[in-house]
Amino acid sequence: MLTWLKIKNLALVEDAEVEFTPGLNIISGETGSGKSVIIGAVSLLLGRRSDKSVIRKDKKRCELSAVIQLFPPLKELVQPLFEEHCIPIIDDEILLRRVITPSSSRNYINDTNVTLTILARLSEYLVDFHGPNHNHSLTKPSTQLDLLDRFGGLEQKRSECADIYYQIRQKEKELNDLQAHLPDAIEAEYLRRIINDVKKVSPQPNEEEELSSKHKIAANAKNILSLASNTKYMLYDAEESILNNLAGLNRELNELTRIDPDNADKFTTQLDTITEEIKELAFDLEAYASNIELDEYELAELEERLSNIIALKRRYGPTIENVLESSEKAKERLNKLENFEGLKQDLQNNLNTLNQNYNKQALELRKKRKEVSKEFVTKTKEKLNKLGFLKADISVTFEEQSPSPTGTDKIEFQFCANPGEQEQPLRKVASSGEISRVMLAIKTVLSNADNIPILIFDEIDANIGGEVANQVGFELKKLGQKHHVLCISHQPQVAAFADSHYLVTKTIGNDHRTYSKVSRLADKERVTELGRMLGGGKAAEQHASKIITFQK
Repeated sequence: MLTWLKIKNLALVEDAEVEFTPGLNIISGETGSGKSVIIGAVSLLLGRRSDKSVIRKDKKRCELSAVIQLFPPLKELVQPLFEEHCIPIIDDEILLRRVITPSSSRNYINDTNVTLTILARLSEYLVDFHGPNHNHSLTKPSTQLDLLDRFGGLEQKRSECADIYYQIRQKEKELNDLQAHLPDAIEAEYLRRIINDVKKVSPQPNEEEELSSKHKIAANAKNILSLASNTKYMLYDAEESILNNLAGLNRELNELTRIDPDNADKFTTQLDTITEEIKELAFDLEAYASNIELDEYELAELEERLSNIIALKRRYGPTIENVLESSEKAKERLNKLENFEGLKQDLQNNLNTLNQNYNKQALELRKKRKEVSKEFVTKTKEKLNKLGFLKADISVTFEEQSPSPTGTDKIEFQFCANPGEQEQPLRKVASSGEISRVMLAIKTVLSNADNIPILIFDEIDANIGGEVANQVGFELKKLGQKHHVLCISHQPQVAAFADSHYLVTKTIGNDHRTYSKVSRLADKERVTELGRMLGGGKAAEQHASKIITFQK
């Protein structure tokens, strides 16, 4: 819902701040007082183009701000748009701000700079305007189809139809790709060569590292034997070997043990440990050297295998994983050529089955829609009758279109206000007051199906009165239970249904400038305003008090 609106230097309004409440919010005032400025401010905040003429005379810029509360279903709808343009959602609210100067316009959603196009896209989720010079989402055939499906609880049926539709598109793409990218004879020969080259070598992941390690040892076998033998000789076999020197050290420590046995024991123990470790190291070196073979044939095999792997990497790499992947892709491509007819037939069979299922689902969906449309028409006619269209007619026309995710139906709501006239699409209904009342009737019938949270009506009660005005107020009140409704009203019978009533007044300041002011009316002030709308005077106020009491 629209919870807060601030207007600065827009037309007659120099500075106004309005806090709206849930339900039906009525805006009234004398003709020319500036009531439409409130509607205009919301419209500008949601993407309507402007020029410097909207800025109050002698002011440098116009500033508009609003806060819209997001409830879970709406939050889910706007989330993709916000993510696409990196707009954060803070505390489940949307803060809109727009600054208009003679030369530019800056627009913000939650302090993120955005274009008018993004504001307009956001508007499609948030607000429906019903009044002069406003487009209505409900006049779009696509929206009408969405609402009819939600009205009839056909979402699951429609979702099933969409799933099959996208499967069909995928299979068609696979079939087209199969035919369009079929290898020719030259490519087929190249693919076979890749497969054979890789098959001959049959490289394994990480094999090259293991081979390189083995090759390094095999290529340096003589050097390894020499190093191991020399080291063992110096440790163990030489006359002046480390082991012999340790024996001399042991004799010295034995003498120390005779003199100071308490402290010398630990030194002799350490020396014994070192001696044993030296012996073990010498024997380990001898065992290591015994496993090194001078095998020229093995070395040649290793070099040949490494050479083959390197050649494969150079052709189809740069890594072994790339080589294996190239082989698998070549097999897949070649399989398409060698088994083309079979693959094509399988895809075509799948496609035929999917098309049959889709046609069945689309036909069932059309039957359900036609059944639902009868209920919709009946209920809407009842509402139109109460809203003053005693002889009006409304219908839903069906036109078959190409398959789509929503089925094969294009529908449009048709309306005729008077007997003998031809029905025409809602978008062609000329009178703003007339279409606003038609929209009110449809909105009421579809209130549970319509996700747009904020509805704004202007001139909905133009040229009506009496019981019709009473019924318009009742329907607006009812609509306010499921949506946030703002309505500029000229009729006291309509205004009496308000959950909150706002008065726009116009004054002339000391500077001889015109100022518009917006204020929320208390109970006594509502009686005064409704009295004015009834013609003024004490009797009118008494009547106004009775109307308000009766509507409560």
